Amino acid sequence: MPDSPDLTACDREPIHIPGAIQPHGLLLAADPASGLVVRAAGDASRLLGLEGSPLGRPAAELIGRGLPEGASGRTTYAGSIPGASGELDLLAHRSGGLLILELEPAAAPRLSAARALGEMQALSIAVERTHDVARACEAAARAVRRFTGYDRVMVYRFLEDGAGRVVAEDKADGMSPFLHHHFPASDIPRQARALYLRNLIRLIPDAGYTPAPVEGDDPAAPLDMTDCVLRSVSPIHVQYLKNMGVAASASVSLVVDGALWGLIALHNDTPRLIPFEVREMCVHAGQILAQTLKGRADEAAHSEVLTLARRREEILPAIAQAGILERGLDAAELQALLPCDGAAFFSDGKVVLSGVTPGEEAVRALALWHLREEAPAACATASLSRNYPAAIDFAAKSSGLLALTVRRDPALVLLWFRAEHVETVEWAGNPHKAATGEAGALSPRASFDAWRETVRSRARRWTTAEVEAGHRFADGLREIDRQNRLADLNRQLRATLAEKDESIAQKDLMMREAHHRVQNSLQLVASMLQIQERDLADAEAKAQFELARQRVMAVAMVHRRLWRADQIDTINLETFFAELGEGLEQSWGPAWKGKLTLNVSPVRVATSQAVTLAIVTAELVTNAVKHAYRGEAGPVEVAVRQGGGQTLALSVCDQGVGAAAFERPGSFGSRLTQALVKQLKGEIEISDTSPGTRVRLTVPLMTSGH
Repeated sequence: MPDSPDLTACDREPIHIPGAIQPHGLLLAADPASGLVVRAAGDASRLLGLEGSPLGRPAAELIGRGLPEGASGRTTYAGSIPGASGELDLLAHRSGGLLILELEPAAAPRLSAARALGEMQALSIAVERTHDVARACEAAARAVRRFTGYDRVMVYRFLEDGAGRVVAEDKADGMSPFLHHHFPASDIPRQARALYLRNLIRLIPDAGYTPAPVEGDDPAAPLDMTDCVLRSVSPIHVQYLKNMGVAASASVSLVVDGALWGLIALHNDTPRLIPFEVREMCVHAGQILAQTLKGRADEAAHSEVLTLARRREEILPAIAQAGILERGLDAAELQALLPCDGAAFFSDGKVVLSGVTPGEEAVRALALWHLREEAPAACATASLSRNYPAAIDFAAKSSGLLALTVRRDPALVLLWFRAEHVETVEWAGNPHKAATGEAGALSPRASFDAWRETVRSRARRWTTAEVEAGHRFADGLREIDRQNRLADLNRQLRATLAEKDESIAQKDLMMREAHHRVQNSLQLVASMLQIQERDLADAEAKAQFELARQRVMAVAMVHRRLWRADQIDTINLETFFAELGEGLEQSWGPAWKGKLTLNVSPVRVATSQAVTLAIVTAELVTNAVKHAYRGEAGPVEVAVRQGGGQTLALSVCDQGVGAAAFERPGSFGSRLTQALVKQLKGEIEISDTSPGTRVRLTVPLMTSGH
C-alpha cells in the first residue's frame, strides 16, 4: 500500500452486493413461482429452530404462513411470526425477480402505539417551537436519543464541498463532544449517499459482528441487497466505527427537496438493536425535522428575495431616467444592492469602484479575464484564487466574487466582492491523513481527536437568492439599455423621416408644377393642331391633323390617370380603360356616345405596360373609326382578358367595311402600332370577321415595374 491510500476507492466499492448479512437476523430469498428458498443467510437454527439449511425448502413452511402478496421493490412490514426464542418481525420486498424475506427479533415488550404517537407529537411540538435551524436540530437530537436510548445522537449536515459538520448533539455525560466537528467527504462514499436517499434508515446493532454469508449465491449474478435491512456493511466502515469507539450505530436520512441535506447519526458504546417500531419512529422524526428545515429555509429565502427585490426596484428606475446606462449606474448603489464588502463596474475600459475592492488595475484585469470568450456570463465563487491565481495577491480584500456580464460590446461587467473570512475548522481527526494502509488492507484513520485547521482565501459563500438577485439586476440593466438604444434609434428615425418629409414635400411641389406644365403643354399642342386643322382645306390633311390631336389627347389622358392613381407601380386596367373610352368619345363628338363597348377584366398590370397598351388601344380604335366607318359613328368593341401562362389578350372589333380597308402598311399609324407592339414583346393578328375587322394583340403580362 502507498503511504497515503486513496479513499476514493471506497466510492467504487459495490456495497449493494456484499454477499452477506448482519447476523442478528435471517434472510430468505424465494422463487415466487415455486415458493422455494433459493438463497439464504443467517442462523436459521437459532431464530427458527430449524435443523439443516433452509435452501430448497418452501418459504411458507419456514415462516409458518402464506407468502406476502403485493411486495414491491421497497421493503414493507409484513407482520410477525413466532420464532425459536421469541417473536420475529417479517419484512418483504422483491429484488431481481426474487421475493426477499427478512426476519429479525421483535421488541419485547412491544412499544405501544400510544407511546409512539406521544413521542412523535412531543418531537413535532418541540421542533416547531424553535426559530432557527440549529435549535430545531437540537430539539430533534434530544427527542431521538430519548426514545432510542442511544448514548449519542448527532445531526450531521452535508456542506457544499461534500464534507460534513455536526450541527447539533445530545450525548451521555462523560462522552467527548463532536459538536461543530467537521468530517471529510471521504467518510461517506458517493454510493453510500445514494443509498441514504433510497433507504431512510440504516442500522448496525453490533459493529463487532461477523458477516453471515449468503448460501446459494451466484458469483456471476450476486443478490442485489440494495433494499435489505440486514445488508452487511463495508468492512472499512466497520473499522471506522471501531476506531471511533462506537459499538452500535444507526443513520436516519434527512431529505430536503429531493436532496440529502444530512443525517441523524446514532452511536452507542455497547451493541444495541433498534426494533422495527422504534426504527419507524426514527424515520418519522427525520421527516418531521426535514419538513421543518425546508420550511425554515423557504421562509429565509423568501425574506431574502423580498429584501433584495426592494433594493433592486429602488435602483433601476433612477438608472432608467438617466437615459444612458453608465450615466445612471453608481458603484455605491451597486454595493448596496447585495450584501458585500465592495463593488465595481467595468465599462468599456473604465473602472468605477466602491467599498473594499482590489485596486483599479487589478479589477480591470479581472473584468477582462471574466470577459474572455470561453468564460460564462456569470461567476459566483467564495474562493476566487482557485480559478484565478492572481487573486491570491488581494485575497484579504476580495476572496469572494460575483461577476455578471451585462453586455460584451461595448463591455459592461458588474462585480461584487467579499473579503476573506478566516475560519478555524475543527475536524474529527486530521482530514489530510484520512487513511492508512496496513498489511495490504485499506483502513480508515485511527484518530478522531479534535484537529484544528485555519482556512484562508475563502469568503462567505453567495446564496442562491443573492446570485439570482444579481442576475435579475443585470437583466434589468439589459432591458434599460435596450430601451435606451431603441429610443436613440427612434430619435434618429424621426429626424430622418422629418428630412425625408421635407424632401418629399419639395419633390411633390415640383411634381405638381411639372404635371401642370405637361398638361398645359399637351393641351396647347392639341389646341394648335385643332386651329391648324380648321385652316386647312384639304380633307386628307384635316384628317391627319385630327388623328394627331387625338393621339396627343390620349397621352394627356394617360398622364392625368397616373397622377390621380394611389398606386403608381401598377394600374387596374378596368378603371383605366373606362377613363380612356370616355376621353375618346368626348373627342369624337356626341354621335359616338354609346358606340364604344368595353369588356375589360379588372387585371392589375405594371404602369409602364398599361401606358403602352392605352396608346396602342387608342391607335387601334382610331384606325377603326377612320377606316371602318369612314369617320362616321359605328359600333367598336374593346376587350381585355387575362389568358393562360401569364399572358394578356387585347382585341378591337368593328362591324365596318372589313380588313381590306384596314390602314395601309407603311403609314404612320401602322408604323406606330408595330413599334408599340414590339415594345410590349407581343404579337398582333388582324382578321376579317365579315362584317368588320378584329385586331387581336397578345402580350406577356407584367404585374410589377421590373
